[in-house]
Amino acid sequence: MILEARFIPTAEDHVTAYRMHKREGKVARNLYPVAGAALAILFWVIAHFSQRWNMAVAGTILGIITGILPFYVEWRLRRMARKVKAEEVRYRFTDEGIEFWGKFGQAKHTWDLVMKASLDDRGLLFYSGPYSYSFVPARAFSSGHFPREELKAFLRAKLRTT
Repeated sequence: MILEARFIPTAEDHVTAYRMHKREGKVARNLYPVAGAALAILFWVIAHFSQRWNMAVAGTILGIITGILPFYVEWRLRRMARKVKAEEVRYRFTDEGIEFWGKFGQAKHTWDLVMKASLDDRGLLFYSGPYSYSFVPARAFSSGHFPREELKAFLRAKLRTT
């Protein structure tokens, strides 16, 4: 089986890859501001009963950081991606491994170099190291639709875990 994907990476692709790497869904992302507010309220309650108002200030600062940090990271990813001139990237998934071409050249990973892969409606994220991952968006597959089930069966056969 040979599956091919071609795409020009967008800023949203970088953010999607980051979210998949962190295993965040749409709902989890919205919980950060709620968690930040809850943390600030908790510190205010503790400060009220202990009469240590500096804890309230610290809790408020910590709550703001907790609520904003994930959005800041995504903003930085988008900003960084927009600064770089995006060029077409191609992937080919074969029985021997994964071949890819980009502006820095061509490379091939055999399946034993791919540690794991994650697959959902957004696309395919595969790891060649603990923090080294590549993302192929669902829109990139040359067949015109995202061959999720075919890709899932293919990856199961090639990798120990998916």
